[in-house]
Amino acid sequence: MRFLYLLTTIDRRIIYGLVFLATTLPFLFKKSPSVQITPEVEKVYRFIDNLPPGSRIVISADYGPSSMPEIQPMLYGICRHAFTKGHRVYLLTHWNYQGLIAGQDGIMSAVRDFNREIREGKHPERTDTLIEGVDYVSWGFRPGGVAVMLLMNSDIRMAFSRDVRGVLLDSLPAMQGFRNLRDLGTVENPKGILIGLEAGFTGDVWVIYGQAQGRWPMALGSTAVVTPSYYTYLEAGQIIGILGGLKGAAEYEQLAGFKGQASIGMLSQSIVHILVVVLIFLGNLGFFLARRK
Repeated sequence: MRFLYLLTTIDRRIIYGLVFLATTLPFLFKKSPSVQITPEVEKVYRFIDNLPPGSRIVISADYGPSSMPEIQPMLYGICRHAFTKGHRVYLLTHWNYQGLIAGQDGIMSAVRDFNREIREGKHPERTDTLIEGVDYVSWGFRPGGVAVMLLMNSDIRMAFSRDVRGVLLDSLPAMQGFRNLRDLGTVENPKGILIGLEAGFTGDVWVIYGQAQGRWPMALGSTAVVTPSYYTYLEAGQIIGILGGLKGAAEYEQLAGFKGQASIGMLSQSIVHILVVVLIFLGNLGFFLARRK
């Protein structure tokens, strides 16, 4: 009887401690499970992988710190993959300082790690490190939402005349020959892709007002709670694919051939989910058995 009573009165500090251990231990030991690759993630990876070297990867980082655990690994993984293939990366945000902080942190982490690997000789195809303005550009934030998207379909410089450092876009080698988003080409004849990393409805706006007018290739990455709403665009053929939540990020890392924060986070997430189910079961078991007594 005492045991049954204890099942229903487990101290919350014990529960919090178990959740803490389940969350942190995989990161300490850097263990990560293999994940099943879904078609919508593989399509995004294959599309970028098959682009000709020097293609343009435009990333709209429309999320803040609260969504970074899910979306930041997507940004890092896409940048890393793009740099490996010799593509140029362009970053912007519609989420003012939140998106700017998250986006800059993600792209600069990828740049630092990739440059370190170049110096270590892990990328023999490259002899020089990545240079801002040449291999990647951060356009930053401009208010306006839909207006900014429409302007970018006409002329990027009408929305962003300078990068985040204050350097004129016309003076940057990476902007030569890149006037507007239509220069990304089409799905049939691609020269790049725009990827919206979303924690809200900005992805809908990109598809409805940006991609629908420009007809350039587009994909979306989002938090798990937002992802289901984007499948409408996938089924309609308006986007190439979707990276959904932490699992989508882990799938992309696996396709790109490295284990990052998303892959490790998947193990933490899985263990915590199992722990919660077990605790709920034990609590209910103790309650019903004690009531029968």
